[in-house]
Amino acid sequence: IKTLTVENKKLVDRMNDMDAYSRRWNLKISGVPESDGENVKMIDIFSRVSPGLADSLQKTVDVAHRPVLLNLLNQDRRHGWGATIETLVFLFWLVSGASYGVVSRAFRIPRSTVHRIVHRVTEEVVAIRHQVIHLPKTPEDLEVVSQGLQGWHGIELFFKAAGAIDGCHIRIKPPSGPDGHCYRNRKLFPSIILQAVCDHHGRFIDTYMGWPGAVHDSRVLRHSPLYRQSVYPPPGRFILAD
Repeated sequence: IKTLTVENKKLVDRMNDMDAYSRRWNLKISGVPESDGENVKMIDIFSRVSPGLADSLQKTVDVAHRPVLLNLLNQDRRHGWGATIETLVFLFWLVSGASYGVVSRAFRIPRSTVHRIVHRVTEEVVAIRHQVIHLPKTPEDLEVVSQGLQGWHGIELFFKAAGAIDGCHIRIKPPSGPDGHCYRNRKLFPSIILQAVCDHHGRFIDTYMGWPGAVHDSRVLRHSPLYRQSVYPPPGRFILAD
């Protein structure tokens, strides 16, 4: 009985925290000032749902609170939970890798709603990706990238560099059928390959992905628009690679 009482108290405290969290966001969205009792630490709440993710969740909340992503996304909601909540749900799902059920319990919204939010916001992010991920648009922009890359190690040759390229493996659940083995990479887990070019700040300026994990990086590069269409780098420049 004592054990059940303790567990029940923990459950009640957790539910009260969730209620306070929901009220806090409702107040924030409505523009109503919060009272002292509503000031609940979101990271503490999320950490109880997904222990060990405090650092990642802090970054998630920081990003959600910045106006940049919200300004880029479509905020004209005829119905739903509002752009702020939906963006936070999407980022929480993305950074934690949690199931829809876990996210549903964390935000106390239906699982089907989490599914719709994730898919809708994903489509919006894909639609506006070229506003964020793009090659230098002017010679001045390219010059800034080259000077920044040269500043990494003070190597004069890097002054002609126009970016740095590499690939990484995105873990997936492999498709069933005879082609499933094609997605198993050299590290022995199923994946698809992301090829990305970054500027001197480590920000993506070009991405290309989708090839099975077993494919070599050089083959991915040869089939990418970056290589086949010779869109970048301009003559006299080069991209750093390992």
